[in-house]
Amino acid sequence: MSFPSSFEIGGRPVGVGRPTWVIAEIGANHNRDMGTARELIDAAAEAGADAVKFQTYSGERIYSRKTPSFEYLKSDEPPAELLERISLPRDWQAPLAEHAASRDVQFFSSRSTTRRSASWQSWACRCSRSRCSRSWTCR
Repeated sequence: MSFPSSFEIGGRPVGVGRPTWVIAEIGANHNRDMGTARELIDAAAEAGADAVKFQTYSGERIYSRKTPSFEYLKSDEPPAELLERISLPRDWQAPLAEHAASRDVQFFSSRSTTRRSASWQSWACRCSRSRCSRSWTCR
């Protein structure tokens, strides 16, 4: 398989001879707090990031409720409950994407499972990868 030497993401050329395209990994560091999530997007924009990436998951789909607590966390909270408690609510994706766009930053969220919810699918339909141009188009 060969890859093109350059392509576009959000209308910006990326590839050989182009400036590095920087993605700020926010992951779950928002701790399920919308204000913190927006502040992290703002910090990424101020630092010059081109994009922010969150993680979309369900703690219950990653760990069994029977999984023992992680000793290093110094908590008795089961991993499934902990991850569910700090997970990114699906209905936050659109408002966070809009906030990122207002800061001229692309928004991404990676999924940890192949199962898609209707809300994720409806939001994701606005961003698609064109096979013929090998570029990302976000509407």
